[in-house]
Amino acid sequence: MISQLELDKSASLPTRRRSVSAIFWLLLLNIGIYVADHWLQFPPIRCLYLYHDSPNWYQFITATFCHVNWSHLSSNLFFLYIFGKLVEEEGGGFALWLSYLVTGAGANFVSWLILPRTVVSVGASGAVFGLFAVSVLVKISWDWRKILEVLILGQFVIEKASGNGGSPSVNTNCGQQ
Repeated sequence: MISQLELDKSASLPTRRRSVSAIFWLLLLNIGIYVADHWLQFPPIRCLYLYHDSPNWYQFITATFCHVNWSHLSSNLFFLYIFGKLVEEEGGGFALWLSYLVTGAGANFVSWLILPRTVVSVGASGAVFGLFAVSVLVKISWDWRKILEVLILGQFVIEKASGNGGSPSVNTNCGQQ
């Protein structure tokens, strides 16, 4: 039998409302754009890709939410969750979104500078690698074991982010010439 004191105690406890994290919305946006592009085949999504021959300013950002295939999406989401969670825990949701957008746009800008004009860029690999760098910078300690872990993990992330040296080809139809 529960006493009246125990009932009053449980009634006075604040109900904890769990808020949805920024990483959830970032993952959901990437999945939603993939579904719209590949499953629903919504043609305007192709206008979000970064066309190196004649880019629009917004494509440097929007291309970070587009992916070529399921394998490309799932590997990016895996690392996005790991490193994005670290950044969000340290700096909050705004820091995560800002880091993702700035590093993704920066990576796309660098790829636009160095790759041929026939290339079309998509994917979150640059943003994910940027989140990796930000998470290392906010968590770094100068213990040699930690530095060794970062170097090994960093090499693995670079290999995965680069897609083993090549980028997947993309068929596009966005009215670009």
